[in-house]
Amino acid sequence: CAGMERDVTWATLNLDWEVLGGTFTSMSSFTDTDYVADYDTDFTGILPTALPRHPVFLNSFRAYTDRDIRSLGQELRVASAQEARLRWLVGAYYYDEKVVDDGRNLTGTLAPPSSVPSVPQRNDVTSTSVFGSVSFDLTDRLTAGAEIRWNEDDAQVDFIFANAPRTLSNTWESWLPRFTLDFQWTPDLMIYAN
Repeated sequence: CAGMERDVTWATLNLDWEVLGGTFTSMSSFTDTDYVADYDTDFTGILPTALPRHPVFLNSFRAYTDRDIRSLGQELRVASAQEARLRWLVGAYYYDEKVVDDGRNLTGTLAPPSSVPSVPQRNDVTSTSVFGSVSFDLTDRLTAGAEIRWNEDDAQVDFIFANAPRTLSNTWESWLPRFTLDFQWTPDLMIYAN
């Protein structure tokens, strides 16, 4: 029975507190997606009457996927008062996503998905960051700024290949500095360099 069903639950929570002349901010997010699809990717149709005559070509690319995706994100930051001549911000960010995929190849058959062996796959991705920035008004119209961000991404995939379990994983780390100079040419026009 071809078709697709997707259920998505999504929640966010943003909170601001005024503390020590600045603002503490918390931003949280959660997503849960359940996805089930039974589809005929070669578009030849799923015809029971054609099975005896075309056992090789019928449903040659029919697939079934049962996927669960869950993600959680959290950012915390503290910022100074934005009206001050010297302004700063520090924060941290964390993101985690897990994908559990249960796929089945229904090539050349009208068998129900539950009767066909599955090929499980699991993806885990996490991202962690720490960041900060400072800006200073050199004049009423000229502002200099400096920013730095450290970021680390971890990814792992567990899957079956040639009837054997396999794992691929990697970690990426980076430092991302930036320097800016803003000039408020008119009340409606700003030019900048970074």
